[in-house]
Amino acid sequence: MRRRAACLSRSASALSLFLLGLAALLLLANGPPRAQAQTASSAEDLFVVDCLLPGQMRRLGTRMTYVGARRAIKTTNADCAIRGGEYVAYDRASHASALQVWLPLAEAGDAAAQTYVGEIYEKGLGVPPQFDATALWYRRAAELGNSRAQVNLGSLYERGLGMAKDPEKAVEWYRRASGLEAGHVPYVPASVAQKLEQLRGEHDRLTQERDALGRQLDAARQQLERSQRELNRRQSELEQARKAVSETEAKTKQARAAAGSDPARLAELERELQGRRQVASQQETELGRLRAEIAGLGRQSELLQKAAQSAEQGRVAELARYKAEAENARSEAALLTQQLQLAARTAAEQRLAAEAALRQVETARGDLQRERASAQRDEGKLKQLEARLAEREAELQRKQDEAAAREAARQVLEREVAELRRAAESEAARQAAEALAVPRIEIIDPPLPQTRGAEAPPALKVRGRGERVIVGRVSAPGGLLALLVNDREIKPESDGLFRANVPVSAPQTDVAVVAIGARGARAQVRFQLVPEGGENPVTQAGASAKPLKLPDVKFGNFRALVIGNNKYASLAELETAENDARAVAELLGDRYGFKATLLLNASRYQMLSALNKLREELSEDDNLLIYYAGHGALDRVNQRGFWLPVDAEESSPANWISNIQITDMLNAMAARKIFVIADSCYSGTLTRSAVAQIDARMSEEQRGIWIKTMAAKRSRVVLSSGGIAPVLDGGGGNHLVFAKAFLSALRENADILEGQRLYRAVATGVAGAAASLSTEQLPQFAPISYAGHEAGDFFLVPG
Repeated sequence: MRRRAACLSRSASALSLFLLGLAALLLLANGPPRAQAQTASSAEDLFVVDCLLPGQMRRLGTRMTYVGARRAIKTTNADCAIRGGEYVAYDRASHASALQVWLPLAEAGDAAAQTYVGEIYEKGLGVPPQFDATALWYRRAAELGNSRAQVNLGSLYERGLGMAKDPEKAVEWYRRASGLEAGHVPYVPASVAQKLEQLRGEHDRLTQERDALGRQLDAARQQLERSQRELNRRQSELEQARKAVSETEAKTKQARAAAGSDPARLAELERELQGRRQVASQQETELGRLRAEIAGLGRQSELLQKAAQSAEQGRVAELARYKAEAENARSEAALLTQQLQLAARTAAEQRLAAEAALRQVETARGDLQRERASAQRDEGKLKQLEARLAEREAELQRKQDEAAAREAARQVLEREVAELRRAAESEAARQAAEALAVPRIEIIDPPLPQTRGAEAPPALKVRGRGERVIVGRVSAPGGLLALLVNDREIKPESDGLFRANVPVSAPQTDVAVVAIGARGARAQVRFQLVPEGGENPVTQAGASAKPLKLPDVKFGNFRALVIGNNKYASLAELETAENDARAVAELLGDRYGFKATLLLNASRYQMLSALNKLREELSEDDNLLIYYAGHGALDRVNQRGFWLPVDAEESSPANWISNIQITDMLNAMAARKIFVIADSCYSGTLTRSAVAQIDARMSEEQRGIWIKTMAAKRSRVVLSSGGIAPVLDGGGGNHLVFAKAFLSALRENADILEGQRLYRAVATGVAGAAASLSTEQLPQFAPISYAGHEAGDFFLVPG
């Protein structure tokens, strides 16, 4: 008994030690992230992955302990490994491996996991995007109140992916994500607003043309009636003149017969007769003119009538053609969908057949093992069974190969169907655009509010009189014939960017921007500039006249990571990136209260380490601004942008940092708001769809409500320096053109500065510098793809 007790004691002791060790490991796995800057041996250890942590050790009562469900998080390779988590070390772009982590949680009702699953289907990750599944998971999460899913679902509605385009539903989901009550603040996606404005402009233009033709036709008819009455009157007068001539001729004949009695009377009658003949001749001439005028008015009336009928018939025919093309596209898409469904059913049946064959093989294997146990000495029977097993295994392998081939064929068919569907949609969109061929005008500065219907032109207050520079962009699907600003022709640049100087005088100055397409279609934007007292404007139109004070709004803490790369080992050195970074870090710290980290000439590991450190340190109360000045690159095959650290090589992308890696890092950060300022070549590929526009005419109270609401929302936005084209290096003195405009906007601001208003100020400055250097560059501003943007904007608050 004593010996047995000692064994039990040792067993219990070992079990206790095992449970304590397991509990310590699980606590470590589920505890807060630990600093791992020292444990990350390479830059790859700092990449963000989908990590599946071990379950927590839990106790029920005083005797029972158990392991809870595993938990999925997004963290770095090193952190996941330290905490005992499971992640895919290679093939991270795998659709299946990503779904394996998040799909079980999504099916269990986790809104965040449902949003991740929707993004996985939208990205594709090695397979074509599945927008139907994307919309399904986004909708589930959105209905549970997930703001990120609501924004993503609104974007699908806005772009018409996985569902029919519906701008109204897009606005509804954007508004729900923002938390704004309907009607408090206009919140309309820029692309939707521009499309609506374009359609309204086309409708108004056609209505105006129809009304103008009607008015011209009515005027021609009235003129015709007046001329007809005048003709009748003149004909009556001519008849009377003819009678008078006849009477005078009779009197003259009588006087000639009695010529010897009164020669003076005869001469008087001769003069009277001559005068009446002249009057009659004049009236004949006038009558001929009136008849010719009436004939011309009749022809003009007929032409106007035919023009009105032709315009109406043309519009009806164009609408019918567009409807027919849209119906053909829908029919083709439905046919392709049926083919895809048939292929999917066939593949499913083949998989079931392969699984059944596998079960048969397993059954045969079990039979063989039993027969081996019962007939060990029967070598002949054993060989027969082995031969049968080999045949069945070969048959299974053949079926598996056939199933794999069919699966590959199904995937090819899926890709072809997706490509055909995209081609059909793009062809229908192209035909619709060509049918409309209406120019589109976008005013960048001053910012214009969205207007509806026949509202009066918006009035924008500007400081001081003199000249105001209007900056905008025009695009015409069918070619641009002319661009007019207040009846003065302006020559836009090749990308459609234009600038025009407009004199501003009291009490107001009307501005009309008119674009005329090559086919005669017209688009027009009208607004008014109202001067206030003071010098020329420093802040943009639409900002508060006085700095807005919102003491009850908690903006949180402000952090900044500023990177300036000048000295490259294998690439051309830049001139001003270091100066730009130093100036930005100093200005953010001194004027706006940022705690800034400055990296100059940083390597790949240093840049990723700095981002990872911020990921570990930032909380929901923090705001992060990332400024990057340096070389950039674009993978033209995958349309993927890169930031290039100083150890990057042009011939090898091994040390390049892709936008996707940066986005994954931002997505894993707990910071409430993140603002990326990317001043590099090709940096604009980080952007997503157009951000919602804010009405510049809102009152201070409305703006205060908007800022207070948006300050509490999670946002991820980017301001890039020039789309996907190389940007200007130099041209701004000691700073890049983009950096100079950015620094100028921050220095001249004295109010709470939203990212959208900062973008407009920077875009105006860059457009002016680019025009003076005879080149093209236009900054872009939008939410960041897949980084966790929910709603709102980034705010810079001067101290």
